[in-house]
Amino acid sequence: MEEEQILIAIIRRAHGLKGEVLAESYTFDKTRFKKLKGVTLKFQKGNDLHYTISGSRVVPQGVLMTFDEAKDRNAAETLKGAAI
Repeated sequence: MEEEQILIAIIRRAHGLKGEVLAESYTFDKTRFKKLKGVTLKFQKGNDLHYTISGSRVVPQGVLMTFDEAKDRNAAETLKGAAI
């Protein structure tokens, strides 16, 4: 049986130089990101990849997140538009 997935955010852009991204949250519980260890990112090209969350914080514009797999701004830029 396939695991059910729900959309909780969209990555809008890279933020800063250390791989942080700004995500637009689609969930009422923004603290959920602190509880998550890992997520599946669905890219527009059709591929899905598992990413490990190394940090998150809620800001007025959305949720700032860092992933173990994206260590710098260049890596974070490649995540733009991915669905979480």
